[in-house]
Amino acid sequence: MGQDQGTVLANPAEAWRAVTLPGPDLLQELAATDLLETWLQRQLLEQLAGSLQRPVCDADTLVAFANRLGLPDLEALDLWRDQRLLTLPQLEALATFPEAVAQASETLWADQVPSLFLERRERYDSVTLSLVRVQDADLAMELFFQLQEHALDFGEAVRLHGDEADRRSRGLVGPVSIAKLHPVMAQVVRRNPPGSLIPPLDIGGMQHLVRVEAFEAAQLTEAIRQQLLAELRNRWLGEQLGQLRQRLSKAAVPVTSEAA
Repeated sequence: MGQDQGTVLANPAEAWRAVTLPGPDLLQELAATDLLETWLQRQLLEQLAGSLQRPVCDADTLVAFANRLGLPDLEALDLWRDQRLLTLPQLEALATFPEAVAQASETLWADQVPSLFLERRERYDSVTLSLVRVQDADLAMELFFQLQEHALDFGEAVRLHGDEADRRSRGLVGPVSIAKLHPVMAQVVRRNPPGSLIPPLDIGGMQHLVRVEAFEAAQLTEAIRQQLLAELRNRWLGEQLGQLRQRLSKAAVPVTSEAA
C-alpha cells in the first residue's frame, strides 16, 4: 500500500498489509529471542509514523533524544550512533519517531477523543475526603455519632484514633480520582454530595469513617486527552497486530523454538 508523504494512512485498518514480513532467518531469530511481538508492533508504528511528513530533526530534538537515552550531550549521542553503525538519517528517524507517532495519532483519532471522554468521564471525576480508619466496629459507630452531632471534629478523631498514615495526612485524602478508590467506597462516595458524613464502611476488615469534602467533575484536560488518544492508538495497534499475526501464520514460514 503506497503512502504519500504529508497524508495520513489512506486506510488505517489496512496498515498490517503494508508491513514487510521478516525473512525466515530473521523470523526464527526474533521468535527464539521472544522479540517477534515487539518487532511487529514497531513495524506497525513505523507505518503510522511514516504516514505524515516527518517532523524536522533539529539540535533540540537530538538533545532531547540523548537525554531519553541518559546521554549527557550530542558528542555522546554521536558516539552512541557510531557504536550501533547508524547513519545520521537513521538517528534522526529514531529521534523524531515519538513526535511522528503523536502527530499521526492526532490526525487519525483526535476527533474521537471527546466522545470517548464522555464514555470514560466518571473514571476521571475526583473527590476530597476526610477519612479515619479503626478496627473496632463499635468504636467506629460511636465516632460516627459523635461526628454527626459535632461532639467531635474529624481532626480530633484522626489524632485520637487514626493509624499512622491517617495521622500523617491529618485524615485528608485527595483530590483523588474516584476510580482509584476501593470500589465499595467509590460507589458510596458517588451517592453522597459534599458535606455528607458516611456511616462506617467495612473494607478489608477495617472500619472506614468518611466525610465527602469536595467533588470535582472531570474536565477534558490535555493530560486526559493524551491518555485517551493513547488508548485509541493502542486499540488500533491491537487490532492491527491480530491481522498481522494471521498474515504471518499464512506465510508458510516455519517458526521453531530454536534459533536458526
